[in-house]
Amino acid sequence: MPSLRHQVRGGDRRIISIFNITLGALLEGRERRLFCPRLCLILHWSERFMENGDEVRQDRVVEARARNISHNVRCTECGSQSIEDSQADIAILLRKLIRDEIRSGKNDKEIYKKLEEDFGETVLYTPKFDIQTAAIWMAPLTLTGGAVLIWAFKRYRRKNNVHIMALDLVRGVPLTPKEKEAMLELLTPPSTRWWGKWIPR
Repeated sequence: MPSLRHQVRGGDRRIISIFNITLGALLEGRERRLFCPRLCLILHWSERFMENGDEVRQDRVVEARARNISHNVRCTECGSQSIEDSQADIAILLRKLIRDEIRSGKNDKEIYKKLEEDFGETVLYTPKFDIQTAAIWMAPLTLTGGAVLIWAFKRYRRKNNVHIMALDLVRGVPLTPKEKEAMLELLTPPSTRWWGKWIPR
């Protein structure tokens, strides 16, 4: 069975052929009685040609949308491939399902929702943004922010401890070994402190 594109091209050639014959007959003054039937044939094939052209354009739109959706859907058997690139049975079935859904009039969002309901969130390469997804994406930022807050709190606490240690020294209260080490670290200049870690005394 010839493809739709070949049918369109064949209908186009038939229209041109009938039109040329009819025009030639009129110019030569022959076969005037065949003008109306041939004109009807031209109108009939023109209508068929326009219908076939609309079908071709519609099929191209369906194919483009189906390919775009298929690239965003993970093959449940392969895992590392989209259903557009996979030749697994489930991928072939899903590609057909997507095209049928498009032809039935559903938009892309509805098709993604149906796939997600039937096969789970992991079937989509781009999961929907909900509370769970937000928590996963925000976890590194939350941990980093917590670490910064802990560091700032320790620094603030150490600063207050310096004042307490200074008051203890004034009052004659002896410092613990840990407090002496902290006091020396704070009183040592940064450059000397940094070089002291690498150069033995």
